[in-house]
Amino acid sequence: MQTPLAAEQEKWVDTTLNSMTLPECVGQLLCPNIPRATTQDLVDLIKKIPL
Repeated sequence: MQTPLAAEQEKWVDTTLNSMTLPECVGQLLCPNIPRATTQDLVDLIKKIPL
């Protein structure tokens, strides 16, 4: 079970997400799903599937 965020943490999340572009948000969702990827793996993926 995850611990709920404190008000200050929630504000940081909202501020950060609101400042990001859609491609940046997609990139944040994608990267954690490739835990053993190297930098080159990610560069190759972005070239293959532009965000």
